Amino acid sequence: MIALVTDSNAQLPAALAEELGVVVVPLSVSIDGHHHHEGVDLDVDEFYAALEAGAEISTSQPSPGEIARTYRALVEAGADEIVSVHVTGAFSGTLNSCRLAAADVGVPVHLVDSGHMSFSLGCCAWAAAEAREAGLGPEEIVARIHSVSGVVRNAFVMEDVGRARAGGRVPGEVLDGIDERPGVPVLEMAGSDLTVLGEARTETSAVDMMMGALEDSLAADPHREVNVGVGGGSAATFGVTDQLARRVEVMEGVARVVRYRCGPTVGAFSGPGVAGLVWYPR
Repeated sequence: MIALVTDSNAQLPAALAEELGVVVVPLSVSIDGHHHHEGVDLDVDEFYAALEAGAEISTSQPSPGEIARTYRALVEAGADEIVSVHVTGAFSGTLNSCRLAAADVGVPVHLVDSGHMSFSLGCCAWAAAEAREAGLGPEEIVARIHSVSGVVRNAFVMEDVGRARAGGRVPGEVLDGIDERPGVPVLEMAGSDLTVLGEARTETSAVDMMMGALEDSLAADPHREVNVGVGGGSAATFGVTDQLARRVEVMEGVARVVRYRCGPTVGAFSGPGVAGLVWYPR
């Protein structure tokens, strides 16, 4: 049996993770010195309330011991190989913890740096589950993850550009001058390339720009269906995500739409006003 593991930065809804058979290792979130585990004992709305109130927030990777316990439990449940795909090593030490944990598990552990954060990582885990369901072996599953990592796309709005700049999650040259522009920046991530689509002054104009990116992607490869995630941060983004979901759900070429929330390990760096689409070809 091949077991699949990711971390909570993937923002996989619990129901989807269970359906796909992907085990999610929680990352740690500290709010004013109080420690929590993402997706376990920290409500997303409570997190955003604390963020907007100015709480001191930090995030950290799970310890090697926590990950090792997850791996061993999977082995005890019958796993003879593990594929473990995680948030990019450029911004998190999670993969290093996994390497230490994998050294003493007793079965092969195939570690994959997704090169991504948030639901783009979730798409890599989703694609891995599809590959396993199709009967592929661990090396082929890893190859599929790398393939999706190079083509997953993300169109999103981010109101708190200053927070993203300070956190280093978005290259500074992309954000140069954007603070002085009118409206809210709409960005697109294609693989590892980030560009500014424009600045939106209304929710509808933001949705139009993001949908345009998805439509262009589908038109470029009309013979392949895509899976799509629609997600946002605080409750203030629900108007945007509701519009996006309604429009995506009726599009030709979309195989499945999943809604998710941007949790603490995303919101801590993007701010509460992040919302958008993530998609990859099936």
